[in-house]
Amino acid sequence: MAQDNLELLRRLETQQATARRHAVWISWLSVLAAAIILAVLIFAADRHLEDAQAKKTEALEKAAVEQNRVEQLKKEEARLTGRIKQLQPLVENYQAQVRAEPSPATQREVQFPLGPGPGVEVPAKPRVFLQIVTPEDREYAKQMSQHLEEAGFEVLGIEYVERAAALKNTEVRYYKKTDEPDAVELRDALSAAGVKSPALLYLGLENNKKARPKTYEVWFGAGVGSSPPPQ
Repeated sequence: MAQDNLELLRRLETQQATARRHAVWISWLSVLAAAIILAVLIFAADRHLEDAQAKKTEALEKAAVEQNRVEQLKKEEARLTGRIKQLQPLVENYQAQVRAEPSPATQREVQFPLGPGPGVEVPAKPRVFLQIVTPEDREYAKQMSQHLEEAGFEVLGIEYVERAAALKNTEVRYYKKTDEPDAVELRDALSAAGVKSPALLYLGLENNKKARPKTYEVWFGAGVGSSPPPQ
């Protein structure tokens, strides 16, 4: 009897040990499965994060390109706006001349100021002819000539041009592209002397032998001398 009970106890212990081993294996398998699943999830999340980061980087690069494009367009808009503003006085001059002299031919006739003929040497100083369209502006032109002489220009004279009486705004005319830097300086000197919004006018006479180098014309708008320039 005792021997049977002992045998039964041993069997129970063996079954319990086997059950514990099975439980341990199942636990380890569960942990392993959970680890595998976790690793897969981490890998998937990492790939998703990498994709998201790549898309974010691509979006930022596109945004930067678009921002640069917008900035370039703003600069171009500002440049064109400034150019339109510079051309507005010339447009007003043409409109005034057309109203004063209605004619199918509205192209400006270029008449060179009196002076030495072609073939002379390039002068050391830029030379300027002053044109007035009303006699009352002569004194104003004389005062402007003093300002221009002080600015480094050689003023060769003042001419009254009655036929251009419709001119509304002051123009700085130059014949060739190579003379543009001096023309810009001449315009700026006039502005600094008090002339309101002088406009540059390129006449495009690149192949005209009568067009002398470093020679410019300032055409004062009618009534420009109504208010005295600053001293």
